[in-house]
Amino acid sequence: MKDFSLTKEELEEKLRELEKSRDGFDQLERVFACCYAPAAIPELEKPVPKACTECGNNFEITGMYGHGNASTLESYEEIAKDFRKLGYDAHIYYYCDTCITKKGLPKYGEYDEEDTHVFFAFKAKGADEYRLTPLRTTFCHEDDLLIALEFLKGAPNYQEIYNELAVVVDAVTADEYKDCITRVLGLELDS
Repeated sequence: MKDFSLTKEELEEKLRELEKSRDGFDQLERVFACCYAPAAIPELEKPVPKACTECGNNFEITGMYGHGNASTLESYEEIAKDFRKLGYDAHIYYYCDTCITKKGLPKYGEYDEEDTHVFFAFKAKGADEYRLTPLRTTFCHEDDLLIALEFLKGAPNYQEIYNELAVVVDAVTADEYKDCITRVLGLELDS
């Protein structure tokens, strides 16, 4: 296994290089045809027992099953494995309500009204702490993780990320890609 892991500073430099490609970014216009409104089907929601990463207490998370028979949680776990294959320290962490409050972890308010108990934990090479990104559990929203993964795989420009993920990811602008990468990996760029 080749180790592609980089420090936070090296990742930020790599993102600055990626930012230089924004003028050459040309996404295709996306056209969608949809003759139904997706809805959560109660039979597809299942309680999943988990142990809190912080305190070890057991609790249940409602996981949605879709995308074949994989649950949202299984999909996230697979993506975390892909990060680890590149040499990064990445996991899916589960926190009970008590530990969420103690740690001051955020709600996943951008998309959901409910608190989440599931976080993508990423640590760049040499970092002391994990960057925790809240994840949805009632719907598999893996876009941010997939965009950050393509960046880590070495996509030389935004066009390459778009070409690789246009079918499965909703983000279509260079700013959306950059926002996903900075949010998931905990990177900071000077404006």
